[in-house]
Amino acid sequence: MHVGKVQTPTLIQHGELDQTVLPSQAQEFFHALKARKIPLKLQLYKSDHAFNMPASLAGMEDLLDWLHTYIDLTPHVSRKKSFTK
Repeated sequence: MHVGKVQTPTLIQHGELDQTVLPSQAQEFFHALKARKIPLKLQLYKSDHAFNMPASLAGMEDLLDWLHTYIDLTPHVSRKKSFTK
């Protein structure tokens, strides 16, 4: 596992029923990053590898919450001047 260079806050989203990438692998990655004191969160969904609609919607909401924690997502008014001929 390549966690040695990770410094970025990390959100891991994974399906509990995933048979392609086992949930234990996501948990292993989570614990490896946690040991390095990387800000992170592991979010498991009741879905498989290809998230079903409820898991997809929950995942998007969780992702937006995560991004709001680390990025200013406030809409900014465009400062472009309009030119007329």
